[in-house]
Amino acid sequence: MSSTSMYKRCCHYDGKIVRLTEHDGKIHIAEMTNVNREFVWLRPVGNWRGFGLGYPMALAFIAGITLASAPF
Repeated sequence: MSSTSMYKRCCHYDGKIVRLTEHDGKIHIAEMTNVNREFVWLRPVGNWRGFGLGYPMALAFIAGITLASAPF
């Protein structure tokens, strides 16, 4: 998937709780709080600790994105 199409897809999910899969298979379940053409900002949901207000993830690392199932 091109970076432009991944950016558009991330914009569609901005503000929602999503499941992101990295190319290496790592899975993140988080609220998508901001998107630009290079990064998506995630706020972990559930009982995760130590991330503060969230963290950025480069769009190039994202292999897949779907809405996450609730509740956690």
